[in-house]
Amino acid sequence: MFEQRVSPTNEMQPDVPEGGIGPLINSRVALQDCLFLTLVVLLSLVLYIKDLGLYSDDWHFLGLLSNSSDQSLFGLIGSVFPDTRLRPIESLYVAGLYWLFGFHTFEYHIVNAVVFTVTIILFYLSLNELIHMRLFTVAIPLVYALLPHYSSNRFWFIAFVINLSIGLYFLSLYSDLRAVRARHAHIWRWKLAGFFALLCSALGYEVALPLFLLNPVLVWWRAKQLYDPSSNKELIRKTVLVSLASNTLGVAVIVIYKILTARGEPDLFVHRMGIFGDYSSHLVKLAVGAIGVNYGSYGIGLPVKIARVLSFYPNPKVLAVGVLLGLAVFGYLYRITNRQATDLPSEASYFRLMAFGLIVFVLGYSIFLTNSQVGFSSTGVYNRSAIAAALGVAISFVGVIGWVSWVLPSLRLRRSFFCLLIALVCMSGFLLNNTIAAFWISASRQQKEVIAAVRQQFPTLRSETTLFLDGVCPYTGPGIVFECYWDVSGMLKVYYADPSLKGDIVKHNLKIEEQGLSTSIYGERRVYPYGDKLFLFHLGQNKLYQLSDADTARRYFQDVNPDYKSNCSEADEGYGASIF
Repeated sequence: MFEQRVSPTNEMQPDVPEGGIGPLINSRVALQDCLFLTLVVLLSLVLYIKDLGLYSDDWHFLGLLSNSSDQSLFGLIGSVFPDTRLRPIESLYVAGLYWLFGFHTFEYHIVNAVVFTVTIILFYLSLNELIHMRLFTVAIPLVYALLPHYSSNRFWFIAFVINLSIGLYFLSLYSDLRAVRARHAHIWRWKLAGFFALLCSALGYEVALPLFLLNPVLVWWRAKQLYDPSSNKELIRKTVLVSLASNTLGVAVIVIYKILTARGEPDLFVHRMGIFGDYSSHLVKLAVGAIGVNYGSYGIGLPVKIARVLSFYPNPKVLAVGVLLGLAVFGYLYRITNRQATDLPSEASYFRLMAFGLIVFVLGYSIFLTNSQVGFSSTGVYNRSAIAAALGVAISFVGVIGWVSWVLPSLRLRRSFFCLLIALVCMSGFLLNNTIAAFWISASRQQKEVIAAVRQQFPTLRSETTLFLDGVCPYTGPGIVFECYWDVSGMLKVYYADPSLKGDIVKHNLKIEEQGLSTSIYGERRVYPYGDKLFLFHLGQNKLYQLSDADTARRYFQDVNPDYKSNCSEADEGYGASIF
């Protein structure tokens, strides 16, 4: 992929096992790189991880888990499986964490940090099998690890399985690449590991599924590196065919499973848009939204975002640690350029890198060609679906930075400028992620205040009670306080140990209907009948109201909250409230 101008030093010489050809960077140097990547990832989250909590769907699932009659691991899996049957690995992951840690949610975030760190290491190891330059092998995972494009995956428990899915994708890719150079006795072990990781990745979350179709191409590229094409055509052909067959089989198994499991649910393929109806508008929305957020808001618009963070949300501690992280990245990369004793690649190599990044970016969103379950937000929970596409963003960003650096006149300037721009991108990602995290932390604190007020007002609740909360803002920035029926209901079920309880929150789309109050979220509308079990609790007033009929409800809202907004900022599901 890259053209070396000077032969690499001995740190680039591979460890060559008997019967195979080693990676492009020796194991001692690779270990140093992995330790540095680990340090950067841990530094990126150390300021906020201890203060995160539970949000939105998290409460729904904890309500199911805490009220399961069977508290064994299999019983807990069974309690959430009806909601996650399309993603059985999610069932196992969510139930397993609850089984291990109960309500100690800090441990959930620690596990997510470990999984994310391992994902970055596997990304590095995969690139180590493919790319001729250690500088890029380190720089690309560094940029990806700190991109704010998928920030909600760092904070939101129910989205942690997406990080696991991406990690399993890289485990599959790395296994496929290792199989190319493995001893004959170990080839099938690597292939089985790769196949199993493929299945687990896609059964956890689907967003990485199209990337598996790229793996045979990368295997072909690796085989061409290792073996002379003129004398090993048959070996290369068989290697690629085995990879193509196993990945195609795995993808086919996943698709068949999901089709059979999703019977009666229109959300898996062509969700409510009609393949013959407004499909073209869906494609336009997909392209415009994906490019606008990933390369607009966090690409061309990145300096503007940073300026707004520094202007409106200055935090000396975050800034100090961000500068420290930026200096560490610059120093480590510059040290690599000095030890490597090579110039940066040619201009054409950067264009190839940018093109490859765009291909990965498109594949990262291509699962949404089959459904419309996608949204585009720079800070809200919609950005969880950008995590696979962000791999392509990181690759293309490094390609652009390399190309810009390449036009400088001297080797020293090229190296320095490249390292400086990568460090600035990493520092920017750190600042943005920590700024966004502050709103999730604030949301968690507000949740605790709401819960304390509810529990003080209601030492007990009758079974089948429905409780509306008023005077609560659903969001603080992108952070979710309580936004709908599933988190309020889940919270009540957790704290009152009663699965019959229901709850919701007063917000702008509430309607007073003759048969009951109704609310909606993501197009789903729910109606709560009036009667002696429908109550509304206004937290600001610390007053309880019974809504026995439509007239009672109208009088309440006319007197107390006529616009259903409680002086909250404009916000909506998937986005939260705008912060920059």
